[in-house]
Amino acid sequence: VGLLHALLVVINSPTTSRVYRQEHGGAAMSGAQVTIKKQALLELPVPRALLDPSVRRELASTGEKLLSGTETSLMTAEDRRSALRVAQIYGRSKSEGQSDLGWWRKKGGFG
Repeated sequence: VGLLHALLVVINSPTTSRVYRQEHGGAAMSGAQVTIKKQALLELPVPRALLDPSVRRELASTGEKLLSGTETSLMTAEDRRSALRVAQIYGRSKSEGQSDLGWWRKKGGFG
């Protein structure tokens, strides 16, 4: 149920960007953007929690909201909630998730 929308949220999360950067180094960074190459995308760890239909539904709902484009601010409360949720399903602590979010906000010029 909603796997593509759920994956959208996971792949575009600060935690996934940080995990990718840790695996592939700083050369993968380009300014505020992390470019993930096709082979590396295939090798990215996908949280096992996505096998749980309730987690997929939750993240898919978030993905649909974020794609609707109804919010115009650079970073919405929904963005922050989803970032912290993805960190959680990757098994990161709350402080690690907040660190990922802070890192991403700094890289992206959001904070």
